[in-house]
Amino acid sequence: MWDNLPWWLVALYATYTAANRTLELILSYKIQMKKLDKKKGK
Repeated sequence: MWDNLPWWLVALYATYTAANRTLELILSYKIQMKKLDKKKGK
């Protein structure tokens, strides 16, 4: 599948996927922090 794609398209897709994963991690981290704050009674 990847053989006939231009390299820049593959690179763009890889960057996009990595950015999405990073955003998901940051969001889930923030949600965890909010849950912890509620447990502390803030």
